[in-house]
Amino acid sequence: MKWTELVIYTSQEGIEPVTGLLINLGVTSFAVEDPLETKEFIKESSSKWDIIDSLVTEVLDELVPNIKVYIPDNPQGDKLHKDLCAAVAEMKTNDTQDIYGSLNIGVTLMDDADWENNWKIYFKPFTVGSKLAVCPTWEEYDNPEKRIVLKIDPASSFGSGLHESTRLCLVALEKYVKGGNSLIDVGCGSGILSVAAAKLGCESVLALDIDENAVETTKNTVAVNNETQRVKVISSDLLSKVTDKADIVVANIFASVIVKLALEIKNALKPEGIFISSGIIKESLEDVLNAFKANGIEILEVNNDGQWYAVIGKYHNN
Repeated sequence: MKWTELVIYTSQEGIEPVTGLLINLGVTSFAVEDPLETKEFIKESSSKWDIIDSLVTEVLDELVPNIKVYIPDNPQGDKLHKDLCAAVAEMKTNDTQDIYGSLNIGVTLMDDADWENNWKIYFKPFTVGSKLAVCPTWEEYDNPEKRIVLKIDPASSFGSGLHESTRLCLVALEKYVKGGNSLIDVGCGSGILSVAAAKLGCESVLALDIDENAVETTKNTVAVNNETQRVKVISSDLLSKVTDKADIVVANIFASVIVKLALEIKNALKPEGIFISSGIIKESLEDVLNAFKANGIEILEVNNDGQWYAVIGKYHNN
């Protein structure tokens, strides 16, 4: 399968508005390259190195902040490509003071192998919360803390665990999953949340995604983590194929879909069940909170990591 890599060139001030635009289009996974952030990291960590090659700082000085998006080369991806380009063009037209930089878009067509290699450059093992560690399939993880290790290969889909919204969901799962729970993962992506739920103690997990590529990737993730007995993966448009209610529903998607899920949650969540949602930016937070309140979902927590928010609630069957 081929992929289209879109690189949106912006400014420091433009990073958050552009990522917000992507979220509104339904793009919840992307890579932000921020040279200023890298410079700050180098400065803060300078005591750990004897010398830093001057070429590194020279390269950083020439880099422009950018956001990379990977879109599948299929009809669904083609529509998203057009919508994204149109939205960025409109943002550029409205940016009369040139605050957001050039907003030029670079386009590169690549194969699955190229996508996989790009991820391998950046994706290294890391910890999440107090119990979990995420490790790519091509790495070994030294585990002195005896954490629960999630093996992941996001080469053909999205959801590596690096994104703030995914981390927020993982931390919430640590807190709310109890032994024997059932869980539905809406928009499972790479399957990382489904596998985490199973390893944290869920007896049964139903992973849903409308994207067939995500379904296959999740199946592979489940197999790699030896969780095929507890995790079932199917293609479904949100909750359309759900027949049994669960103790927990998790949805790391974007705000407009979460609002819709809140309306339909009675079809998927048991009374007093937990709804974990993320992929929410500040501008959309109020919409999600209002949707929870309007549909009998008591708000238990609102957490954030950077510009991303997670809203966690308990469903009361009023």
